[in-house]
Amino acid sequence: MALISEELVDNCWCQLRKLWEIINIVNYRFFLSALVDFLFFLPTMSNCLNNAQRGIKMVNQSNNSHYTNNQQQPEKLLRWPEVQARVGFCKSYSYVLQKKGIFPFPIKIIEGGRATGYLESEINEFINARIEQSRREVKS
Repeated sequence: MALISEELVDNCWCQLRKLWEIINIVNYRFFLSALVDFLFFLPTMSNCLNNAQRGIKMVNQSNNSHYTNNQQQPEKLLRWPEVQARVGFCKSYSYVLQKKGIFPFPIKIIEGGRATGYLESEINEFINARIEQSRREVKS
């Protein structure tokens, strides 16, 4: 009998915890976004569990995935509610910053679709750059 990978279980619990936190916040819009993300995750988890039970090793079929830090994990896409929680400003202001070249542009999640996401690494770079700039201004 094959064991289910710890990464898969951790990812599932992370998604469930995120949903629970959002439900506790009682913000309907964020709840719907997280629910949609979780529902898209369920078929993948189900396939992984079925394959693990059959003893089949999951292989990443995408050869052109974006990997970071020499780890074999794909880059994470963040939806706007999570980005907004990290950066602390509204979406309309992000458009202003994007036109100035300060804030990263979103990526279409599905070709021809409306849903977009932001690369987690780009959001982290933006936040770190703001911290560095703020620290330099304080020292001056």
